[in-house]
Amino acid sequence: MRIHLPHIPRLFAAANQVGEIAQLLFLLASGFAAAAVLVLGYRWISTAPDAVSLTGRAALWTAGVLVAVVLLPVLAKWTLVGRFRERTVPLWGAAHLRFWVVSTLIRTNPMALAVGTPLYTAWLRLLGARIG
Repeated sequence: MRIHLPHIPRLFAAANQVGEIAQLLFLLASGFAAAAVLVLGYRWISTAPDAVSLTGRAALWTAGVLVAVVLLPVLAKWTLVGRFRERTVPLWGAAHLRFWVVSTLIRTNPMALAVGTPLYTAWLRLLGARIG
C-alpha cells in the first residue's frame, strides 16, 4: 500500500533525503576520523623504546588530541557559520546542514564537563559568546 502525500512537494522530499544522507555521511566520517586518530596514536605510542618514553608519548598524544577536540568546534563554527545571528534558513538546505554540523560538534564536545569553570567561559568566548 502506497501512501500519497499531496501536500509535500517532491522537491522538498528530495531535499529532505539529501540532507539526511549528508548528516549520515558526516556522522560516519567523524567516526572513521576518530578511529584513525586512535590507530595513529597507538602506532606511535607503541613504538616507544622504553616505559618512560611510552608514558611520555601517551601523555603528549592525549594532551594533543584533547586540545584538537576542544578547538575543532571553534574552528568549524567560525569557518562554516560565522557569527550566529537570527535568520531564517530553509530546512535541509546547505545553511541548515552547516548549522547542524557545528551544533553537533559543540554538543558532543568534552568541554561540557567543564561547565562552571573559567576554562569553559573562555571556550564559550572563543565560540563568540559575550559573557560578563
